[in-house]
Amino acid sequence: MLTALLLAATLHAQSPEGSAPAAGNPAASAPATAPAATPAPPPAPVAAAAPAPAPAAKKEEAKPKAEISMTAWLKELVHLAGKGDFSGILVVGTMFGMLLWSMYVGFERLMLFGRARGQSRALAVELGKSLTSGEYAVALKSAKSDSYKDSYLGKVVEAALTEYEQGHDAHALEAARREIERATAMEQGRLREGLGVLATTGSTTPFVGLVGTVLGIIRCFGAMNSEGGADLASLSGGIAEALYSTALGIVVAIVGIWIYNYFNSVLEDITKDLTTATQQLVNVLEKDVRRRGDAAASK
Repeated sequence: MLTALLLAATLHAQSPEGSAPAAGNPAASAPATAPAATPAPPPAPVAAAAPAPAPAAKKEEAKPKAEISMTAWLKELVHLAGKGDFSGILVVGTMFGMLLWSMYVGFERLMLFGRARGQSRALAVELGKSLTSGEYAVALKSAKSDSYKDSYLGKVVEAALTEYEQGHDAHALEAARREIERATAMEQGRLREGLGVLATTGSTTPFVGLVGTVLGIIRCFGAMNSEGGADLASLSGGIAEALYSTALGIVVAIVGIWIYNYFNSVLEDITKDLTTATQQLVNVLEKDVRRRGDAAASK
């Protein structure tokens, strides 16, 4: 009995708790049960990394707008001529040449018509006195005077009186009429000199300008093809500059037509004055022929 007590005390001293569980406590006598492990919560889903923002696209630098003006167009033509393309310069040079020629003809005809009309009117007054008094030699001398060298009336009267002075009869009168017709045609031709240039300028320069526009558009599309494409702004700029050629041709044509129509109207007035004057001259000569015939018959 004593031995059993000693053994129990020894076991009690060796237990890890340092004391035995209370007697009569079934829970204490029962072996300790390890608590159930709580299941670990599932790992939280890792948020997907936000995609890095794409680098902002660089704004294309705006191309400087090409200057669209006649000055820029002419500079471009000079630039092309420096590269060996003389087509544009040739077209523009032709139109400017026709413009200058038309202006020269207009100025020269204006001065000539002014002198011719002024001298013819002054001569008509002087001839009226001589022819009325029957002084045909004096009238012929006045018509040949250097003071009336540009007078269209002086040329016609000189031709008619030169023939009439050959006989003072019906044959001489008929010859004088033919000379009037010939001299009138020659004077009209002399006054019309150069007007053909004005007519040619007015009718052809629009087409010359159109040729320049077509060549400019061809160059524009050729440049677009060589660059692999072009935007609408550059294309429209090239076409706009090419249209200056047509505009210049139209302007030159308008100037030529205006000058031509003006001188045509002046020539119509001159023709009317000349026709009236020559008819009066023929009437005077016919009366002189009848008077001389009556005088010869009375003898």
